Amino acid sequence: MAVSQISLPGEAGLRSQAPFAILVQNQRRGMTRSLTITGHGVYDLTAEIVAYAASQLARPDYNRAGFLPPAIALDPQALLNHGIVHWGITLSQEGMDA
Repeated sequence: MAVSQISLPGEAGLRSQAPFAILVQNQRRGMTRSLTITGHGVYDLTAEIVAYAASQLARPDYNRAGFLPPAIALDPQALLNHGIVHWGITLSQEGMDA
């Protein structure tokens, strides 16, 4: 199975170029950690994530089964690493005592 990127029609316009930032914060045992993901074209990125997930699940060596949340079905760090290399996203991490 091959999953490839599909080029969007020209009318995608400004949405494809619009910057975005996603902030994820976690608090545990008096420690606050945050991860900020930034990039352009969040609508296009959604399709890229779905294509990435499908290609990972279709791999012959994929051995997980059942109803799984995305963070279990896929390796979250591998997804972020792929996004940095192929989708132009950037990550910024912070950790501090609460």
